[in-house]
Amino acid sequence: MQAYYLDYEPEKQKKEEELIKFLEEQKRKHEEQERTVKLRLSEDKIAKIIADIKDLKNKDYSLFNLYARFENMNKEEIELLNIKLGLNRERTNTLPPMMTYIKNYIRRNPHYLDSRISIVEFLLTENKILIDVNAKDGNGRGCLQELYENHNLDIWMYRLIPALFLRGYRLTDHDREYFKNRSNSNEREAETTLLKLNFYNNLSDHHLIPLISKYFTYLVFIESALKKKMIGTGLKNWVQFVVRIQGGYKGFWYYTKLALKKYGTWDHIVGLDKKGTFLRKIKEFGLESVETDRSIDSLLRDLYPELFF
Repeated sequence: MQAYYLDYEPEKQKKEEELIKFLEEQKRKHEEQERTVKLRLSEDKIAKIIADIKDLKNKDYSLFNLYARFENMNKEEIELLNIKLGLNRERTNTLPPMMTYIKNYIRRNPHYLDSRISIVEFLLTENKILIDVNAKDGNGRGCLQELYENHNLDIWMYRLIPALFLRGYRLTDHDREYFKNRSNSNEREAETTLLKLNFYNNLSDHHLIPLISKYFTYLVFIESALKKKMIGTGLKNWVQFVVRIQGGYKGFWYYTKLALKKYGTWDHIVGLDKKGTFLRKIKEFGLESVETDRSIDSLLRDLYPELFF
């Protein structure tokens, strides 16, 4: 029985705000449903991968084919994987996880080829799996010593040791004492083993680690020149040692000459060489005119930067 007045604009704005809130809530619910579905799918995917890892581990089959299943993992899946595995959690009363896998590994078929990927190598080389390779037991022992103690892993050591350092392993005083005092190795073997481990440890660029084994003999020569002491060789004298390097590594003559002169070993060898063999071989091998092989350059600059200054 009275006039009705509608204030249109405020009412329109109110309805629009209500609609926006409604649509935002619908979007939130939809996204939440999508996340739930994705999480369930991810959980199923990760559970299947972990089950397959365990199955292959228990049967001691090669885990090589599992690498492909890790390639396209997203951030959430990687995080979920490591939560489920729990291999990077700190533990106080038990052996660190990686040490446990190394210590307990048994090669069930001794005739398996060394191309197989054992559970130990898989864990060390699949970087999406987080593991603290530097964790120690209560006595200061770590993964490195466990690798050398488990002879079931012997055929893969040439791959496992570099892989361990690629993961960021750091050599300790406990390690150094261990290799000095190993009962099953002679002094020369212990010296060269520790030298190689120090090379792995001292590299600032871990991508160069695979070059250590490739050029190890030559690196031993450089270290010998540095210390003016023949390391890891059964040769009788310096002349035999350096002539072998001259002939076997002609392309590295630039670095050989640089090291011998930089470290003062050149004059020492010339003084010992009564027959002049060392200087004569430079001419016979044509070393002063040979093209320099630069494949070892980055490795030497990383390990021996003082050579180039």
